[in-house]
Amino acid sequence: MGQGGGMGVSERRRRRWTVADERKLAYKRIRKGRKGKGYVRVVTNIGHLNIELHCDKTPQTCDNFLQLAERKYYDGLAWHTVIAGYMAQTGDPSGKGGAEVSAWGGYVKDEIRTSLRHDAAGVVSMANAGRDTNRSQWFVTFAAARQLDGTHTVFGKVVGGLFVLQKMESEGETGNPLTVERIEVLVNPIRQAREKLERERREAGAE
Repeated sequence: MGQGGGMGVSERRRRRWTVADERKLAYKRIRKGRKGKGYVRVVTNIGHLNIELHCDKTPQTCDNFLQLAERKYYDGLAWHTVIAGYMAQTGDPSGKGGAEVSAWGGYVKDEIRTSLRHDAAGVVSMANAGRDTNRSQWFVTFAAARQLDGTHTVFGKVVGGLFVLQKMESEGETGNPLTVERIEVLVNPIRQAREKLERERREAGAE
C-alpha cells in the first residue's frame, strides 16, 4: 500500500516518541530539580487531609494519582476498607475491587524506594494485587506497617490533618461511612514540567 499524502514513517516514529517519552522527560527534570513535591487536599466528610506527594522520587505514581484527582475520579468515593491500627483505603468505584483504572487505562509499575517506608501514621501508599499492578486504589496508614515495605509504592505523606486521620480510624471502628468528597490539587510539579517543555518546543519551533 502506498503512503500517498499521509504521514511518513519517520514522522510517525517522531510523534510516537513524543507521546511515549514526554512524560519521562518531565519526570527526569522533576527528579533533578528542587521543587519536586506535589500537594493535595483530600476533603472527607469528617475533615480534610493535606498530603505531600513525592513527585521527585515516585513521579509516575504521583502523575497517575494527580491526573485522576484532576479528572475528579476520586470525588464521592468511599473509604471502602478501614482497619483500626492499620490503614484506610479508597480509590475503587465499586468498593469491591476490579473496577478501578489508572490514568492511562492499564497498570502502573511499582516505584519502590528504600528511602520511603511505611514507618509511621500518615504514610500514603498504593494498593495493589501483586507486583506492578497499581491503578487507582491507595491507602493511608494509621500506624507503621513495615510489612508492606518493598511491595507497595509509598508516594506521599499526610502533612496536615493528622487529627482527622485519627478520627477516621475511630469512625471506621463504629462502621460510620467515610467518603472522599473531593481532592483539591494545590501543587502539581509534573504538570508544570510538561507546560515548560511545551513552551520550550514552541519557542524552538519559532526560531
